[in-house]
Amino acid sequence: MSALLISGQTIHSFFQIQPTSLYIQNKSKSDYNRSLLNKLSRVDLIVIDEISMVRADLLDEIDYELRIATENDTPFGGIKMLFLGDPYQLPPVLDKNIQNIFMTKYKSAYFFSSTVIRNNLSLITHIEFTKVFRQTDENFLNILSSLRLAENITTNTLESINSRIIYDEEIPKNIIRITGTKAQAENYNLVEYTKINSQER
Repeated sequence: MSALLISGQTIHSFFQIQPTSLYIQNKSKSDYNRSLLNKLSRVDLIVIDEISMVRADLLDEIDYELRIATENDTPFGGIKMLFLGDPYQLPPVLDKNIQNIFMTKYKSAYFFSSTVIRNNLSLITHIEFTKVFRQTDENFLNILSSLRLAENITTNTLESINSRIIYDEEIPKNIIRITGTKAQAENYNLVEYTKINSQER
């Protein structure tokens, strides 16, 4: 949806990559659609949002396609790449069935473990945003930072979090519940739904 709002596309759609359990760069130029290669050869800049979700082998696949399309063996075929996102959020999905094979080539599933990134670190400009805009409570910010980094988590940290727990019998009706699983959410919704004694619309 985010891509559509700016007339963008998902990675798989834009690069015409079929989702698969493991991406192996072994195709020749003739294996690719000519119109795709023509499109890629004319690109100046590619922006990838939520880069933390892009697996290392998928980023290598993108690099491979761009090199073939541009007939340029520099990283990403010489096309400028802009990666946005927070590696502490939304990790890439790695199927357990291929985990052992995957880890023979990559140190992790994250994009920064891709061959193209590891071999070209000197070409990357890294910009980190450090100012927090969504929170102003200094104590809460410190707690969030501790949890995010898994560092300096003290008894006080846990007590502060636990003090915010609202037990079932105390929860107001107009509050949003956050559940750990989809099944919990569906169960709660079903229980509340069955309490409604009026015509379904």
